[in-house]
Order: sequence, then C-alpha cells, then structure tokens
Amino acid sequence: MTYDENSGDPVWERILQNIVTTLEAIAPPSYQTTVRKVDRFEDNPLEIGRTPAILVADNTMQPRWTRNFLTEYTMEVVLRCVLKRTDDAEQKLARLMADIIVALNTDTHRGGDAVETETSGEVETFVFPGKQVEVCVADMPVTVEFRHLSADPTQAY
Repeated sequence: MTYDENSGDPVWERILQNIVTTLEAIAPPSYQTTVRKVDRFEDNPLEIGRTPAILVADNTMQPRWTRNFLTEYTMEVVLRCVLKRTDDAEQKLARLMADIIVALNTDTHRGGDAVETETSGEVETFVFPGKQVEVCVADMPVTVEFRHLSADPTQAY
C-alpha cells in the first residue's frame, strides 16, 4: 500500500472535523443550548459576536506507541466555550458544557476514526471585560485516542 496525495484527509483531521460537526448540531430539542458558532481556529473571545460559541483549539498530538504497522496517538483538544456575560452566565455555561459532554458521548469513536473520546477533565472558567460587553469563557479539555497505519496516516485502524 502506498500513501499519496489523493488518499484523503489524515485521521486526526477527520476527527477534528467530526468534533466541529457534532458541536454545530447542539440545539433544542435534544439539547438545552443553541450553539451559534463553532470555529477551528483560535479567535479572540472578546471579538466573537455570536454566542454561545465554541472554539476548537490547542490540539496537540503525542504518539503513544508504534507496533505491528500501527501508530497510536493521544490528541488533546481544548474546547473554549464563550458566552456573553449575564447574571446567569455561570448557569448557562454549565448547561453548554453539559450539552457538549452529551453531544461528544453520542459517538466516542468519532465515526470510526477514534479508539475513544473522553470529555473528563478540569474545566477552567474566566471572565474577560470587553469594550462593550463582558464575556464568560470556559476551557473544556477533550482527549481523543486514535490509531492509523504507520505508512498511511489516512487509514484509521
């Protein structure tokens, strides 16, 4: 088997795309929150006009092992949840994070590309004073384990 430019997206890219698609679907009646924006790139939380928003950021990959022509990775992803600051922002943020957990746990194998997705971890909450409006931000860590053929990173195993 040879790997070439027509092989498609690498496994980790498909996983990130799956996470974005999953988060974009958060809306009633299945969830308590309607997510208005999901973005893969680092945005300034103060400049996000549409909230609630989720920024998929800070993904790092660490190889765990390579054997039998397979390589396994652990990918750390940070979901930065952004809301406009209101009197009940903490409650709305908690609902959004609960919705994210439920959404990501509906398919922990990310369409067959991941071994497992874990949403447990320490959540950090921040309040940023903005020029016109304050925002409330929480970072939720997500860990995804996946493997691919060592000679072809587009082939999940």
